[in-house]
Amino acid sequence: MGTLYEINDGILDCIDFETGEILDEERLEKLNMDRKIKIRNIACLIKNLRAEAKACEEEEKIFCQRKVTARNKAERLSQYLSANISGEKYSEKEFVIGWRKSQQVHIADDANIPDAFMIPTPYKIDKMGLKYALLHGETFDGISLVEKNNIQIK
Repeated sequence: MGTLYEINDGILDCIDFETGEILDEERLEKLNMDRKIKIRNIACLIKNLRAEAKACEEEEKIFCQRKVTARNKAERLSQYLSANISGEKYSEKEFVIGWRKSQQVHIADDANIPDAFMIPTPYKIDKMGLKYALLHGETFDGISLVEKNNIQIK
């Protein structure tokens, strides 16, 4: 482990760096060194560990941003591919592109949504309930079931 401060090996040997647990507290107590030096070493070790934790947090933020960016790129490229090959099947050794049918509830801006299909707190539209009702013959102004093709890349 790289450190900001030089720490006595005797102190380092008493700590499990995987778990952070003090392995041998009695041994740590009995270390033959000046109290001031022991305090300095432990305090510096704490600073090292906090700096390492902060560096890990920064890396975590960077990886999180990279993850979101990669997902967004994949989604945009998937939409592009879906729009440009529209239902065609492709099979190569690296990938298979297929299609599956799905249904999506489309709600016009001026649709009158019945209260039975509003989900309380937060107040939002129950699209699954609307889809079920539409599939079972109910009709509502401005609400329809739209057939879609969704791309699958494996």
